[in-house]
Order: sequence, then C-alpha cells, then structure tokens
Amino acid sequence: MAYIRKNWINRFPVCALVYREAAELLGYDPAEAKSMGLARAIFFNAAKNGRGGAGGKKYYPNKDIEKKAVEQRKQLKGFDADSVEILNFAGIGTYVIHAEDGSVRGFIGGKPIPPEQYDRSVRQKIMDAGGELGYLKLKLHVIKRLSDLSPAELNSKAVYKIYESLRDDVRKMEFLEAPEGEKKDGDVRISAEANVHTA
Repeated sequence: MAYIRKNWINRFPVCALVYREAAELLGYDPAEAKSMGLARAIFFNAAKNGRGGAGGKKYYPNKDIEKKAVEQRKQLKGFDADSVEILNFAGIGTYVIHAEDGSVRGFIGGKPIPPEQYDRSVRQKIMDAGGELGYLKLKLHVIKRLSDLSPAELNSKAVYKIYESLRDDVRKMEFLEAPEGEKKDGDVRISAEANVHTA
C-alpha cells in the first residue's frame, strides 16, 4: 500500500513565521522580527517537550537562570550583557537583549537569536518543502489572517489563536497543491507581482 503524504511541513516553521509577521506588523524591523519570531517558536517547542531531565518538567523562562547564562557569556560581541529584559510580545513575556545599535534580539538560553538562524531554520525549510511559491502562499495567508487584528490584538494572545486556528490546515498537502486563487477562507491570490517582502 502506497504511503500518502498528508503534511508538507511541520508546525515549528509555521509558528516562527506567524510570530515573525506579527512582530513586523507591530513595528519591529525585519531582523528583529525574524529573531523574535524564531525565539517564540523555540520557546513553545521547549515548553511542549520539556527541557532535559527524566522528570519531563516543562520549560519556563527564569530570569535568574537567564542572567547566569549571560554572566557565562561576557563576550557577547555587539550586545550589552546587562540589557536583558522582558518585553510583552504578542501576549507573552519575552526575553530580549539589546544590541549596541539599539535593536533587540530574542534571547533564549543565554544566547541572542540571530536573524540568519531564522533564514536557515524557517524560511529555507519552508522553501525546501514547498518551493518559493509554497513559501509565498503560506506567508501571504499568514499576513492576511494577522491583518484582521488591531494593533492591541497583535500584541495579545490573539496571535496565538490565529496560529492555533491555521497551523494544521496550512500544513496539509491540499493547501500547498491548491490552484492559485482557489484557496479556502478567501485567501489572497498568489502572483509573482505580490506586493509583499519575500525574505
């Protein structure tokens, strides 16, 4: 019996993409948004799976632990090791660190999340699985859903509700294979001239 592939991508890059786009809509610059989006996906993955130990304890950020991790990395080139703080991002307190240029990066496990890591572990994975058209289709769908939120809602748990409502449907092969302009939910038509950043 032939194996029928049901999903073309897993949840992790979908989560990171949703929160990256939410961050940009909130006014973070592209590099900050990539870092914040990926940090949120890493956080959810750690919270779901636990972080080490046979006891299966859930992961929760702890400021003392984060500070200790910073102390162990005094040579954070380009960052202020004393600038770690908690920002409300999309309804959840998020650890960030400030760079010398004034920008912020998501911060987990004593390390800033570089935007290049988003390019490798999110954007490239989506493109490897669905091609450039698949990436653009998913990106436009996410942007359309988030654009329905007010600025206050974008900085609330409403973003998680958006992610939760679309995370499984967009992973299905039917989403990837749907002809242009024939998506469910009134999704936007895909075109090569779509006025949206593709990074």
